[in-house]
Amino acid sequence: MSDVGTDTVVERTIGSAPQRHLTGAKAVSWGDLPRKDQLIVITLARLSEPLVQTSLQLKWFNPDLPDSTISNQAGVLQISETVKEKK
Repeated sequence: MSDVGTDTVVERTIGSAPQRHLTGAKAVSWGDLPRKDQLIVITLARLSEPLVQTSLQLKWFNPDLPDSTISNQAGVLQISETVKEKK
């Protein structure tokens, strides 16, 4: 058996995924992050991507619909997907 070095890594299980944390490391807070503007752009892009993808798919199904109808339908689909995941 080899020595794994248990004094440097602590392993915890949250749900089914193991989380490894270095002992003595402090938690990173929002103030410690260097480029908050980039994180905001990435977050907005990540949140809007499913809505845009759904809108493009709906436009492909019926190109004659106005953009307002397509955006309304895409919003309803996203809300229903979110509700489905919560249950």
